[in-house]
Amino acid sequence: MWDNKQNAIFMGIIATFSIAFHNVYNLYDYTNPTICDILRKPECGSIVYSVLTWTILVGWYEWNRWDIHSFISIMIAMTALFGVLYFDETHQCHVPIVYIVFTSMLYFMFVNRKFSPVLQYLCISQFIILLLLIIDYHYTKRNVFLMEVFAVMAFVLYYCYLHVIQFIDQTDQTDQTE
Repeated sequence: MWDNKQNAIFMGIIATFSIAFHNVYNLYDYTNPTICDILRKPECGSIVYSVLTWTILVGWYEWNRWDIHSFISIMIAMTALFGVLYFDETHQCHVPIVYIVFTSMLYFMFVNRKFSPVLQYLCISQFIILLLLIIDYHYTKRNVFLMEVFAVMAFVLYYCYLHVIQFIDQTDQTDQTE
């Protein structure tokens, strides 16, 4: 059931994500080739608490949605995100863990694309962005920061849109029963 609790949890997700995004934005300079470079800076130490809070809220939110595939894919992505924060980019585990994060996000999008044609287009866009990110990272070896930002923001846009359409759908169903 959709209620104000879901909306409150969602607002918490947006707030904690905004704090993390604000930290990344403030610490970005052209010497950082990836988001992980920024997240591992000592000045960004509070990011772990934001990500932990964000992970708990997203897990709670997805649990309340009663979609096991969404819940599992999001929890895999969130757990792997801690691996990305723990292992620096020189460690051999870093890139495979990044792939797990982005694959889990893409799977989440794939599972939920059925709710709207807009979600389908965003899912396809995310696939293309991730494909370009992989090509950029492995073959050109240049700064992939912007591609990572596009991938994360595409996912955030997708997640917000999914919340809105499910909220509207639930509101319409409630209005019809009254």
